Amino acid sequence: MSLKKVSIREIGLRRNHLYEILATTVSKDETLKEITPNTSCMGIRVIQDDILTIGPYPTTQTYKNLKDNGLLTINLADNIKFYAIAALKAEIIDSSRGIQGFSLRDYGFRDVMIQNEKTKERYLYSFPFLKEAWASIFCKAIDKKEYTKQDGLGKTRLTQFKMRVLECIKINDSYKLFNRAENLALELIILATRLKVAREMSNESLFQTLQTKYQDIKQDILRFSKNEHALKSIELTDRYIQQL
Repeated sequence: MSLKKVSIREIGLRRNHLYEILATTVSKDETLKEITPNTSCMGIRVIQDDILTIGPYPTTQTYKNLKDNGLLTINLADNIKFYAIAALKAEIIDSSRGIQGFSLRDYGFRDVMIQNEKTKERYLYSFPFLKEAWASIFCKAIDKKEYTKQDGLGKTRLTQFKMRVLECIKINDSYKLFNRAENLALELIILATRLKVAREMSNESLFQTLQTKYQDIKQDILRFSKNEHALKSIELTDRYIQQL
């Protein structure tokens, strides 16, 4: 695997743009001295050439891991199926149907130098990254602040983490932008996760509203697209919703 150091501008990320990415954080078992990578579908915003922000929900493993160690790998992938697996996780995994989640064999590791902000001591940390990504960005939290988000699910108290880019690597020569069918598939994935929240809130009115929007977007994809990855994502999101 050829890994080339690049800047985030070289891979096409621009200031003040919001990007959907695959965020990998790690849980550490101090007793066993083992780490467990966790990958989720999340949004980031670039605010400076080497600074970006991410705001995970407080119930997510991503939030818990960032709060614990402040370390993050941003993976850019060109297969929408990986976003579905990262967002929907255990609810759609079915090995008998060939639907697998991420396992340790799906990750490579990259040693990156980190400096302790207080002591100024430097040390190497082995960041996990997805082998299927075409580029990965390794980051460390430098600040955080709480804010309130108001959307269709109501008010939610979130923590925004400000991350410094330590290193960026290009894994494969791919700068693919999602086509319309894949962008719609990404909307389906996000709607599926919101349907779960609406169900957990016992908000049937919101659930039905989101369900209608989900079906409308799904029909648009089925009517106009033969994109294999988008159609596979529909299969995964449908399976997820059926289990809510």
